[in-house]
Amino acid sequence: MRYRWLPRSSDVERDEDIEQRHRELAAELARVDDAAISRDDLRAALAGLQPIWERLFPAERERILGLLVERVTHHPDGGDMEITLRCCGIQTLAAEARKAT
Repeated sequence: MRYRWLPRSSDVERDEDIEQRHRELAAELARVDDAAISRDDLRAALAGLQPIWERLFPAERERILGLLVERVTHHPDGGDMEITLRCCGIQTLAAEARKAT
């Protein structure tokens, strides 16, 4: 008599969950790759924002910075500052600007 190993239903469910999460992460990675922006494009977009920045209300400035900046880290020992931008922030801002016009 031969025995065949059958996975427990919890093992099958776990494997299905892992495969589903893998598909979700692959799709998210593809979206991030599609949304990539070059340094030159970012520089040009931010330079285009400069002329109107002074005319914006503080709440508008805060909202724009919230879209663009994920985190700011200050290193007190050297006085350096590290700014982490949101991966899709500039695209979101551009889409809102297109919708408003």
